[in-house]
Amino acid sequence: MGPIDPARLAACRRLSDAAGWNQLDDDWRLFLDHGVVLGIDDADGRLAATGAVLPYRDFAWISMVLVDPGCRRQGLGTRILEGCLAETSRRGLVPVLDATEAGEPLYRGLGFGPLFRLTRWIGQGGPGRRLRPVDDADLAMDVPVFGAPRGFVLENLRNRAPGLGGGGAGFVLGRPGRTATQLGPVVAEDETRAAALIEHGLAAVDGPVLIDLVDGRPGLEALLAGRGFTVQRRFLRMARGRDIPYGDPSRLFAAAGPELG
Repeated sequence: MGPIDPARLAACRRLSDAAGWNQLDDDWRLFLDHGVVLGIDDADGRLAATGAVLPYRDFAWISMVLVDPGCRRQGLGTRILEGCLAETSRRGLVPVLDATEAGEPLYRGLGFGPLFRLTRWIGQGGPGRRLRPVDDADLAMDVPVFGAPRGFVLENLRNRAPGLGGGGAGFVLGRPGRTATQLGPVVAEDETRAAALIEHGLAAVDGPVLIDLVDGRPGLEALLAGRGFTVQRRFLRMARGRDIPYGDPSRLFAAAGPELG
């Protein structure tokens, strides 16, 4: 097991495609350029498992834990996760991740505890209210909400989906994916403002949309349900060695996705 060279991007993409995940090459480049992607090869030298560590300020995001379908039940996922934890420890950072319901017991067994829950909704983009493009002043809201600077992530998303927007009291970003556009993060001063941002985001997208709402937002849940969205899966944001969320989740209405936070 060791860090993956960016030249193996196609092999990384093969694993996420095989799992049915939504990532494109641009998503993998974020991890390869700004973090560490660990990999394990099989006996034939093919990439069999990956895990990514994306360092922020006081914590690091763990994601992209993938195992080739033909190599499962060999302990590779656990080995990769242990490698990711060793990397965060080496950097002196707290590991944070968004766990699926299936993965939650594993992470609890490794010392992770709950921070807050999110729910992924899936539906279609379409007509809605349009806002102005996101500017740097909008994005400045993200640091106190997320809990760390992540300008390289936000700029990447803004460049990939320039039609999304802000309005002085929040912003919505997104990114195209293999199967759907992922809408998020959505950062706003209140739920009313977040609803307007989401309406704008949906208006800017043609085709399928995924959005990972922070739980406890009934107005936004009703908005999405009224547009025909349905719940696809649930996540639990977890951290190891910390039981208080970073930043201010009260102003985070939708996450950037489980791979980015």
